[in-house]
Amino acid sequence: VYLARDKESGLMVAVKTLPPQIMHSPEEMQAVKDNFALVARLKHPHIASNDYLHKAQDVTLNKPGVHIEKGDYVLIMEYVEGSTISAWKRQFPDKKIPFDQALAICGQVAEALDCAHEQKVIHRDIKPGNIMLNSSNKIKVLDFGLAAEVRSSMSRVSTDVGSSSGTRPYMAPEQLLGRKQDHTADQYALAVMFYELISGEVPF
Repeated sequence: VYLARDKESGLMVAVKTLPPQIMHSPEEMQAVKDNFALVARLKHPHIASNDYLHKAQDVTLNKPGVHIEKGDYVLIMEYVEGSTISAWKRQFPDKKIPFDQALAICGQVAEALDCAHEQKVIHRDIKPGNIMLNSSNKIKVLDFGLAAEVRSSMSRVSTDVGSSSGTRPYMAPEQLLGRKQDHTADQYALAVMFYELISGEVPF
């Protein structure tokens, strides 16, 4: 993921490139495009927006370490300042967040999930590393749905048949087993995250 400035608006944005394995597979690329069409509609104060999915037509790179080539698909996302919950919680003894603060954070995540679930979109990777907290203690959920779709596509085009999207300690049983998932998988992950925030460790 790269930090960039949009020349037209002057706004800072986050730019993510898709893995070449997906871009070279028409079926998987279409799955990602279909998923993007859903998550791009999610507009909520606690959801970092996914704004554009573009095929790079003309690329001029001035900095080393930036790997974007003509023909690559790039995702343009809202840039969120702050720190992830996983980094922020390190300041607390034993990484245990005060109950009221943990409740406030998870309440905001729940509002974001409610908005998405009403539109039949599930995140599939709710965890402290995907939640940003700003200086006003407001949160934004990152990688809504799209990251999980990319990981699913990666597992389908790889030889690792048993892989599944998500992060193991936060995955609901049906998710770990590769079965059909719905909004309850996100609710399970949120419960795991709340437990982790107040206890300092995940339950399993």
